[in-house]
Amino acid sequence: MKYEMLCQSPFPMVRLQLARGEKILIEPGSMTYCDATIEFESKVNRGEGGGLFSAIGRAFTSGQSFFITHVTTEADNAYITLGAKQPGEVHELCLGQEQWVLQDGVFLVCDDGVNYKMVRQSRTLSEMFLSASVNHFMMETTGTGSMLIASCGKMREIELNGETIIVDNTHAVAWTTGLTFKPRILWAEVGAGFIYEFSGYGKVLVQSCCRVSPGK
Repeated sequence: MKYEMLCQSPFPMVRLQLARGEKILIEPGSMTYCDATIEFESKVNRGEGGGLFSAIGRAFTSGQSFFITHVTTEADNAYITLGAKQPGEVHELCLGQEQWVLQDGVFLVCDDGVNYKMVRQSRTLSEMFLSASVNHFMMETTGTGSMLIASCGKMREIELNGETIIVDNTHAVAWTTGLTFKPRILWAEVGAGFIYEFSGYGKVLVQSCCRVSPGK
């Protein structure tokens, strides 16, 4: 997947170059402009091994896009330009030896060699009542290729070498699958909030701004 950053933070825009027959998957609504040879096809965002009712459930509970857009061309040197939905940065994930778990709303585009599955967070009943700001479903990558993700604000990579860190759930962007991940409730005098505890060996991407909850 060939791409060029036309502009970065605070309002990133990326231009992707497509060869004849090449296919990419993009987040619905992310296209800003393209040449006339680009073809679009919207498909249900089932993920790997998912079904129609799973996609409907994710759309209602987590704000996940019900559709995902497949982009292809039958011309050489075609292009499409994408823009992020919120001010921030665009970051490339190189998938293969490393796989990642993504928060909802950060996916922008991936090439055809990348697959993903939607995984559901397990929670207690009390957590479900307090989970308006927490995703019920997350995207876990598989396959080999490139994926671009977009943050809210500046993005920072933290590498863990056996230690444990705690990240506010609205500032977590993505993390490698080898990490131990535990969602927890943080009780305080002002109320309750969700935090993520990461431990082991791997990487965590965090963002400087608070991610807006679905539906807010």
